Amino acid sequence: VMRSFWTAAAVASAEWAAAAVIPHGDFAYDPSLLTNATERAAAERLHAASLAAGEAIRAADPTVIFLTTPHGLALTDDFILYENPVLKGSAPVGSDLGPNASEFDVPMTAHTAPLVTGLFQHLRSTGANVTGIQAFGDGQPLPLSWGEILPLSFIQTPQRSTRVVVMGVPYRRYDQDFAMVDELQRLGRALGRFFHRSNETVAWVVSSDLAHTHRADGPYGFCACAAVFDAAVGEWMQTMRSEALSVDATKQEKLGAKSCGYTGLVMLDAGLQATGGQSWRGTFRALEAPTYYGMGVASFDRVQEKEVIM
Repeated sequence: VMRSFWTAAAVASAEWAAAAVIPHGDFAYDPSLLTNATERAAAERLHAASLAAGEAIRAADPTVIFLTTPHGLALTDDFILYENPVLKGSAPVGSDLGPNASEFDVPMTAHTAPLVTGLFQHLRSTGANVTGIQAFGDGQPLPLSWGEILPLSFIQTPQRSTRVVVMGVPYRRYDQDFAMVDELQRLGRALGRFFHRSNETVAWVVSSDLAHTHRADGPYGFCACAAVFDAAVGEWMQTMRSEALSVDATKQEKLGAKSCGYTGLVMLDAGLQATGGQSWRGTFRALEAPTYYGMGVASFDRVQEKEVIM
């Protein structure tokens, strides 16, 4: 009896089925905010890519969306899992143009998946630095804002709103994210293995903008490391080579790239690799820096090894 294996179509059964990196930057959401033609064209490419990534997530038919956010509720040291059954808020859009820019709000209500309970227990059993948060006696929603709403807006529709599990990243990331690689990888592996064995069909979404130091006139100044950081992330999106993030991008983050989504990217990569990196197919969709900060879009879908007896 001879056995051979080939890569087949996307998996449809309950497990971790898809992932995406989607920006939360204003300009990916609404390119019309930019008046410069070159900048707007870059933002339009990001917007189109984000819509495509959202469609890829919907095509996986998830029952749960797991979202990592760098701009949500945050503790000093622990990662947070939002536990209130209802999450609600609005995202202010327009402020990336400057302190005097006019804004409009994008509202959203989401509902937390019961999966959060088992996920919390699993992560704590692995020694992960994770805390659950409940507020207002579960009688009122926990807040959402731009870091959660804008990426989810490319996925959720009025006709279909998938339950979510939201994880907030500790605010020590602002100064220490490049030193968190080992911790992020351990947590990412634990998350990926849990989702892989889940009875739910899970999609993992990383809310992420990239380097914030592309231009001297931006609020964080200029660093030559910004373009190098974004290029390293782009390489990872295209090749899924872990070292592009854990080594190359990390070096540039330490130099001052200032990417808010870096922590989520490292976690996602570790999860993908822990659940059979070669069984994932990545689709690179966009990489642009319309203004002082960069953004990138990618999606990932699972393929499976089918056994053939000959």
